[in-house]
Amino acid sequence: FMSESGRTACFDCTAGSYCEIGSSAPLPCQAGSFSGATGLVSAAECSPCPPGSACSTGATEPATCNPGTYAAERGMAACSLCEPGKYQPASNSTGCLPCAVASYCAGSGSTSPTPCPGGTYSNATGLKHELSCTVVESGYWAPTGSQFRKTCPASGFTCPGGGSEPILVESGQASV
Repeated sequence: FMSESGRTACFDCTAGSYCEIGSSAPLPCQAGSFSGATGLVSAAECSPCPPGSACSTGATEPATCNPGTYAAERGMAACSLCEPGKYQPASNSTGCLPCAVASYCAGSGSTSPTPCPGGTYSNATGLKHELSCTVVESGYWAPTGSQFRKTCPASGFTCPGGGSEPILVESGQASV
C-alpha cells in the first residue's frame, strides 16, 4: 500500500490485514478470519479461524476458546458460552458437555459441575440449578453428590429428611 501520494515505494501490508492493488491503507481481515503473513492482496487470502477458537477483526492469529466456552465451526468471530445445564473444562473446545449425574451447572459459561448438596440427590444429567436436585424424605439420607438416596440404618439412627448423614440416636430415644 502507499500511504502518501508522490511516494515511489509501497509498504508491505501488515499481518492481520490485506491491501488491494492501488490501496492507500491496509484493510483488516474480517471477523472470523486471520493472517499472520504480510503482503496479502485480498480478503480471500485471510484464513478462516479454526474450530475451538475465535478471530476478531484484524486478527493475526486465532484466540483459543477458554474453559466454559466453545466455537463449534470454522470462521467464528467469538467463542460462545456454554448454556446452563452444560459445562466445558478444557480450552480450544468445539462444544460443551451435559452436566454430570448428581450435579448441576448453573448460569452460562460453567467450567465444572457443582455436586448436588448433602441431603439431596439426582440421577439425571444436564441439571441447570440446585433446586433440580431432589430433597431426601424422612427415612432416607444422601451425602453430597449422590445419584440415589440411601435408606436410614434400621437401628440406632434417625433420618428426619433432608439430611446428608444419619443422626445417631442417644440411648433411650426412639428412632424414625
